[in-house]
Amino acid sequence: GFGNHSGLGLAIARTILEGHHGTIHVESRPDGKSGARFVFTLPLADREMSGLSGDRGRAAS
Repeated sequence: GFGNHSGLGLAIARTILEGHHGTIHVESRPDGKSGARFVFTLPLADREMSGLSGDRGRAAS
């Protein structure tokens, strides 16, 4: 039931996001109801560095 979890989820998510130069934070729900939401950001990938330049899978000629 509720409260019996290890509490590692946020720490794991933060570690993964920071490894990708992202962030995570908690904020209250905008509708005023009880609860919270977790908001994360990730930087856009650089096409040259990420290998997404459109040359993937093409054979060298």
